Amino acid sequence: MKNGRLVLFGVGAVLVLLSLVLTPTYTSDYGLIIKMNTTEPEWQTVGEETIPFESNAISRLLTTYKVKISYSYEVDLEEGRVTTLTYRVYHNSVFLDEIRHGYDIGSGSGGGRYDPIPLPVKLIDTGENIVRIHISFNSIATEPRTKDDSFEFHIDSVVVTDNYRLTVLILFTFTSIGMIHRYWGRG
Repeated sequence: MKNGRLVLFGVGAVLVLLSLVLTPTYTSDYGLIIKMNTTEPEWQTVGEETIPFESNAISRLLTTYKVKISYSYEVDLEEGRVTTLTYRVYHNSVFLDEIRHGYDIGSGSGGGRYDPIPLPVKLIDTGENIVRIHISFNSIATEPRTKDDSFEFHIDSVVVTDNYRLTVLILFTFTSIGMIHRYWGRG
């Protein structure tokens, strides 16, 4: 009896760990690079990233999907610039969220990431799904320029998954089996 419970506990622990570790991640095809090299006081551009991912009926219910956006930049400016990045996130052509981030940047480099944006289960289709991130970039110089301002932004987007629902289901199942095993073992 004791060996049976140990085996049951071991199998349950392995399945729980696997459900937490084996989660697929879907990245955009190329990442987006925005470059500027200008003396113009105002500069604007737009770009887009798309992330295709597959979902089946079971993973749709047991997996949580989230969009993560990270960025890094290198800047060489004569004087500061007020710069605004706006990210509009769409899933299967449905608008999900907007992130607006303003910078008062000088020369240097840096980076960061934004809070993940969850994809609602009701919008996830069985089969192929597309997350699209539309990015608009607006930069305004605070002073007239005598030499070129230049910067390069790298923006990477990824759809990440976690299996917390699957983990809870596995724990619940093995707890129930353990309780039944223990109850029948007494009788």
